[in-house]
Amino acid sequence: ENDAPEVAVARLFASVKSSSEYNNYGAFSHCLQHVPSEAQTREAAAEVQTLLVSGRKNEALVRAQEGQLWGPALVLAAQLGDQFYVDTVKKMALGQLVPGSPLRTLCLLIAGQPADVFAADATSGGGFPGSVNMSQQQPTQGQLSVNGMLDDWEDNLAVITANRTKDDELVLTHLGDCLWKERSNIIAAHICYLVAEANFEQYSDSARLCLIGADHWTHPRTYASPEAIQ
Repeated sequence: ENDAPEVAVARLFASVKSSSEYNNYGAFSHCLQHVPSEAQTREAAAEVQTLLVSGRKNEALVRAQEGQLWGPALVLAAQLGDQFYVDTVKKMALGQLVPGSPLRTLCLLIAGQPADVFAADATSGGGFPGSVNMSQQQPTQGQLSVNGMLDDWEDNLAVITANRTKDDELVLTHLGDCLWKERSNIIAAHICYLVAEANFEQYSDSARLCLIGADHWTHPRTYASPEAIQ
């Protein structure tokens, strides 16, 4: 498994970022938001335990989700059924993971929600009194999701490639579209299309891959330059 092509590609893109980024507080804050205080966690855990002692498993799951107790929540959801588990993973990703972070991207794909990878955080502005918002960024959650995906496109591409899921090619293709249209990063866009196994096409307004490294959307008449062909 470690020698699979997907793993090799993922390691290549992950190596672009310095390993030191993952050994400091900044990396932690880049992944998490709306972190409950210790007192809130203890209170939520006690309430979940009380509900379980009374045999109220569904209510315990809801309280665990509300209290950001994702470990117990996932255990309970797995026991209640596949749909409960998928819904819990989605709520965890949207509620506690920073939009655009690779961890959030992967969790949403595992939950079978590729359309939510670029969507706004359903719980934005919420959280709960006393929670610690690890993300200090101010733009809207929708902007954060797209900008985060584009800022960390190498890591997002790596995490998707190393952990393939159903319909992840849709996310890769849309990531390429955004990199091209919003950042004018044609090379990054074409890399995403290639990993998504997009087909080469004849020139048209809707074609994505005509000539690697050539921007046929911006320069439809001159994109086939000697530099691009070489």
